[in-house]
Amino acid sequence: MTEALKGVWLIYTAHLILLSVLIVWISRLPGIRSLVLFLALFPISDAVLMYRFVGPFIGLYMVLTAAVLLLIGGWLLPRSENSLPRQS
Repeated sequence: MTEALKGVWLIYTAHLILLSVLIVWISRLPGIRSLVLFLALFPISDAVLMYRFVGPFIGLYMVLTAAVLLLIGGWLLPRSENSLPRQS
């Protein structure tokens, strides 16, 4: 059982590392704010599932903090030019 738990935690860690690299990469592209905000749903759903099945522990708070910071960072990205109102 403990080896299976270690394997699941390793896969979960790899999932978060790949997600963070992807988010940093796409955040450099123009007009990608909505995609960054969408990708923030993954760590949020991870945190909800961890709270439901594991309960509160330090890993939950770390993932939740990262998700909130990701939402804030995505919200602070500039909107795409197509969504801005036109000036006459």
